[in-house]
Amino acid sequence: MAGINTTDPELGGTTFSNFNVDAIQELRANSGVMPAKIGHGAASFTDIITQSGSDRVHGVVFEFLRNAAFDARNFFDRSSVANLGRLPPFQRNEFEFTNGGPVVLPGIYDGRDKTFYFGQYQGFRQVLGTTQVMPVPTVDERRGRDLTAFPGDTLIVPVNPQIAGVLARYSAAQ
Repeated sequence: MAGINTTDPELGGTTFSNFNVDAIQELRANSGVMPAKIGHGAASFTDIITQSGSDRVHGVVFEFLRNAAFDARNFFDRSSVANLGRLPPFQRNEFEFTNGGPVVLPGIYDGRDKTFYFGQYQGFRQVLGTTQVMPVPTVDERRGRDLTAFPGDTLIVPVNPQIAGVLARYSAAQ
């Protein structure tokens, strides 16, 4: 990206958050031992050449929409007091635009064949609800006995009397 280091220091890969694919004109991938001017050791190196303006105005606009209306119900998704709908809320919008062309300021400057512009934007918005299933403690677990920790053995865990009152409020496991 014009000499800017976009390497992720933890993962070793590149980081392009919200980089618009329609703004790319060319990719050049290199692998093996890189020359000293590139650095960062042996691996791979990718040149990304972005589009530029031209004598004609050009661009792209798109939106990708996904939401709960298009999704199937998860086995655990049921209507409840907290969520009256059949699915948790989910809405995802990805959108972008690119635009390029000559710089023309009427009566001031005509940049055709000389000066060009190119701009891009990509956005991502998401609202995502999740279904969470919490196990209800068994009668043995409420008394401090765990029969599942070690097969054939019972693990005794002291239960604080203040917590025992809270555990008693859970409905019995079925």
